[in-house]
Amino acid sequence: MPTLRTSAQRVLLLIALATVTTGCATRSPPAPPPVAPARLPPPPAQLMDPPNCGKCSEAVRRLFEIWQQQLIKTQPS
Repeated sequence: MPTLRTSAQRVLLLIALATVTTGCATRSPPAPPPVAPARLPPPPAQLMDPPNCGKCSEAVRRLFEIWQQQLIKTQPS
C-alpha cells in the first residue's frame, strides 16, 4: 500500500505531466503581419534653401550644407 507521501508525489507528477503535455499540444499563435517602415514626407522647400542673410558665417553655411546632405540621405528612394 503506497504511503501518503508516495501518493502525493504521483499526483504531482501526473499534474506536471498533464500540464506539459497540454502546453506542447496547443498551437502557437500565428505570426504577426509584417509592418511597413515609416515613410516621412519630404521636407518643405523653405528648409532646403540656404540662409539668405549676408552676415552668416562660413561655419553656418557649412553646417547648413551638412544638415541638407543628411536630410536628403534620410529620404526614401
